[in-house]
Amino acid sequence: MILQLVALASVFGQADTITQKPVHPNADDPSQFLTRVEIFNEFQHYDRLGGYNLNQTVVRTIVKLGKRFTTRIDVPFVNNSFPYPQGYHSYGLGDISFRLLGYKIRETKRSAVTASIEISLNTASTPAQGAGKNMLIPLLT
Repeated sequence: MILQLVALASVFGQADTITQKPVHPNADDPSQFLTRVEIFNEFQHYDRLGGYNLNQTVVRTIVKLGKRFTTRIDVPFVNNSFPYPQGYHSYGLGDISFRLLGYKIRETKRSAVTASIEISLNTASTPAQGAGKNMLIPLLT
């Protein structure tokens, strides 16, 4: 079971109460480069191995740089109830990731193409909280 909640810490997506039209562009559209702060929470429950939970809260900051560029920083906090050996904490900082210079290649009324490079750093406080390696991730959306 996956439960995902998204809370926007800004006024993006608010509707005018008289006309019911959006005041700002849609913040859920990844091709809309908007400066914003988001908080995501994802909870996963696994029945295997006696049952355990994984709960991750991510604070995301997206900064628009001009009309075609954006950058993003994700800071995850992870709570993992999987039974790890003695000395490993179940709660802590996860792997911090940076998306550098997302670039809008092409945009039409109905679609857009963007490209970017994401760097995920091995910053997790214990092996239970992250991937255990640094990664360079090219993205095309």
